[in-house]
Amino acid sequence: MTKLINVKHRHLVFTIPDFLWDFFREDRNRLNLMFHAVNTTLSSWFKEQKKGEDFKPGFISVIHTYGRDNKWNVHLHCLLAEASADNNTIKKIDFFPYKMLRKRFQKIILYLLEKDIGKDTFRKIKNLAFTKYNEGFYIRAKKNEFKNSKKALEYVLRYCGRPCFASYRILNIDYDNNTITFWYQRSEDKLFVVVNIPIFKFIERLIIHISDYQFKTIRYYGFYASRSHKRINEFKLLIDKLKIPFYKSMLKWQMLLLSSFKKDPLKCPKCDNIMLFQQLIL
Repeated sequence: MTKLINVKHRHLVFTIPDFLWDFFREDRNRLNLMFHAVNTTLSSWFKEQKKGEDFKPGFISVIHTYGRDNKWNVHLHCLLAEASADNNTIKKIDFFPYKMLRKRFQKIILYLLEKDIGKDTFRKIKNLAFTKYNEGFYIRAKKNEFKNSKKALEYVLRYCGRPCFASYRILNIDYDNNTITFWYQRSEDKLFVVVNIPIFKFIERLIIHISDYQFKTIRYYGFYASRSHKRINEFKLLIDKLKIPFYKSMLKWQMLLLSSFKKDPLKCPKCDNIMLFQQLIL
């Protein structure tokens, strides 16, 4: 939240058909293609709007590999600033032609997959995708979905700080038959669905979503990229610059425990003095 400039942000979701999901599971490096396709889709459109000017978009992308039923479901969330920026100017933009973006994203991701997998293997599937989805792949880009940018950011990033499955959704574990019963709410019709599956099938659904070592699930683009931090510091941020050190201090383990349990973990329970680190013994 300390990185966002003080403009409205829109939440977008880029999806692909289910018959493409397994290609990303067979080779998880292909998840990088989703980031690349979204970056190319948005950056190319912004460039077309600002011909001859050095204006860039700013957006944060988050990859998700699971749906509400915990099955493998590749899609990408994006928090997009409704603005473009150059070295010292912000220009607000509140219209995004999502119908055009749908087709552009479809074309780019299919091209990247064909290049990676090979024409002989992927050409028929590529043609099927264009035929079945002649309006492009679905992109969710509702306007004014959240009251402010903080709420939008909290929604997009909440999945990054928790596992893909919440324990409260477990209804029953049958140890005799090695099955587990849980529920989820379908996104398309909000219907609550109860599922009973073998326990090892359930574990499989969980572990396939563990990210590869050093894989970055959150990535920054445009004027939010690390190389543009100096540029961003020139604009008004969502959180006042003077307050940022305080907010970051609240993320330290001592402050987190203090705010959660109302007790300072470094305070001695007998003498109330603050304990100092002396030695680590392994």
